Amino acid sequence: MAGYNELTGEGWYLDTPGGWTAGRSTGQTVRALAEAWATAEVRRREQEAARAEQERQAGIAFAVFAGSDFFSYNGRWALDRHASGKRLSYRQCVEKRQTFEKHVFPVLGQMKLHQINRAALKDFRNGMFKDGYSSSTINRALDCIRAVLEAAEDEERVPAVPRIERASGKSAERGILNDDEFRRIFKAQWIDPRAYFASALAAVAGLRMGEVLALRRSNIDAERLLVSVLPSYDSAERIMGGTTKNGKARTVTVPPMVSRGLEMLAAANPHGGDDPLVFWSDGTPDKPCDYKRRSLLSPCADAGRARAIVGLRLKEHRPPAFQR
Repeated sequence: MAGYNELTGEGWYLDTPGGWTAGRSTGQTVRALAEAWATAEVRRREQEAARAEQERQAGIAFAVFAGSDFFSYNGRWALDRHASGKRLSYRQCVEKRQTFEKHVFPVLGQMKLHQINRAALKDFRNGMFKDGYSSSTINRALDCIRAVLEAAEDEERVPAVPRIERASGKSAERGILNDDEFRRIFKAQWIDPRAYFASALAAVAGLRMGEVLALRRSNIDAERLLVSVLPSYDSAERIMGGTTKNGKARTVTVPPMVSRGLEMLAAANPHGGDDPLVFWSDGTPDKPCDYKRRSLLSPCADAGRARAIVGLRLKEHRPPAFQR
């Protein structure tokens, strides 16, 4: 790394890949000191070059680095989870992408990677809080940001992922129905029998609405009063056939009246077919009905309930009317 200039008899010079430097003396006249100086100088230059490259890489916009498929089922985030043996469903990927596109991209998408520091993340978190979002929604958005920044750190585009405290706060009251309200709602007048039996099934079996809407005739075992649950319908993506939220199939027991109602709806499907949807839509054969909150407004109002409860996943409620 250092050499003696035999022509002048002076100084030691830094060794570079292209040969000896033309004019920078080490300022040393002892070989050991000159070599030590030269070693430190080479290391300094390498570090400067590395920092310059990192700054260049970090200059990429956050959204550009993430791309459009970061949270897809075959994207980088999902691949890493699959490779490390972590369970992952298609639905989780869809929810991640929806959170990223709705909350993260509009705020941080155009920022450079190196600009997303603790201050930027605090502003992001506090901004969502001021806008009235729940702590769980804010933390889901922060998780998306962290996943992208961890990938950037792995590629040495950022030195480290900024640490920030997660949002904290009491979740909004869900307004769980009591027994009396539950009975009154299901004794009220319902506009559409599909809405009635979809809510009844969710209530007595603890199903999510996407799981309910994906049911077909083959999922119903009327003799043993069982319903098998495997696929789920994503109303936001309008995709049929995705897995349940935890990715596992299961079988649930239903009361006789609910089982008869499900069979009735499957038989009434105007589109027919070998395995018709139970909660069919009027216009599209391969899509379930558009289950809106307004389907519950009338019965809830009749029952004196101020707020409609769409996801009635209350296994403990099994009114006598459902047992017949």
